[in-house]
Amino acid sequence: MALTLRCAPLNPTHTGFGRSVTTRLTTYDASDRLLVLFTGEQCKTQETDASLVLLQSKNDTVRITKEQDAYRVFHRSRLVEVLTGPKHPHPIKVPVALVSNAGHRLTLAWDFNGPVPAPSPGPRPRGRPPCRGLRR
Repeated sequence: MALTLRCAPLNPTHTGFGRSVTTRLTTYDASDRLLVLFTGEQCKTQETDASLVLLQSKNDTVRITKEQDAYRVFHRSRLVEVLTGPKHPHPIKVPVALVSNAGHRLTLAWDFNGPVPAPSPGPRPRGRPPCRGLRR
C-alpha cells in the first residue's frame, strides 16, 4: 500500500492536508455504517455489540473484526489496518496503525477536534528539535 496524497478539485472537504487534498486510507463511518477501503471500494456494514459484518463486499479480499479498543481490517495481501475503536467518540474511524505482511508498523496520529479527523504531527521524540528544513 502506497501512502499518497491526491488532489480532488471537486471535493471541497479539508482533511488536514488542505482543501481538496485526500489520502487513500481506509475509514469507517460508524454513524452511516460505511467502510471505505484504501482501494476505493465501499462496503455497507451491520454492527452488533460483538462484531462487524460486511454486507456488500464484492469479493473476499478483506475481513474486519471489532475489538474493544480497535477495528482491525485484514486484507488478502496480509496488510492489517488498525482503526480507532468503537469506544472512540468521533464517528469517523481512521487508521492509527498500518502493519505490513513483513511486520513493519507505521503509526499515525490524528486531531479529532474538527468535523473530519485531520492528521496530526503527534508527539516528538524526546530531545529532538523540530524539523526546520535542510541546511547547506
